[in-house]
Amino acid sequence: MKQNTMLLSEYVDQNMKPVSMPVLHNIMIYLEENLPEYELGDIIRYSAKESDNYLYMIYAKKKMKDEYAVWLCWNESTKVLNHGIYGITSEEKCFELLKEHYKKHTF
Repeated sequence: MKQNTMLLSEYVDQNMKPVSMPVLHNIMIYLEENLPEYELGDIIRYSAKESDNYLYMIYAKKKMKDEYAVWLCWNESTKVLNHGIYGITSEEKCFELLKEHYKKHTF
């Protein structure tokens, strides 16, 4: 994962629970096998709801381009990545998208 001056989880919600190593590992394997042109940026939880504790959101950078993608749902139970938004032009835009989506599902 890329080292940012501020972690995405801090940007979205400073009280967010950290992502476990098994989840990180599973997402890395998925990207390597299914989206090898992308390098993982960061992972955050889908929401603050306890019932969503197996759902995550991620962003990644395209390796050969200055382009990013966001996936609004990694399901750790099924090991599936869904709801991709591609062609994002900056890391900050990824953060804003994920922050907006996280808020929608928190309350």
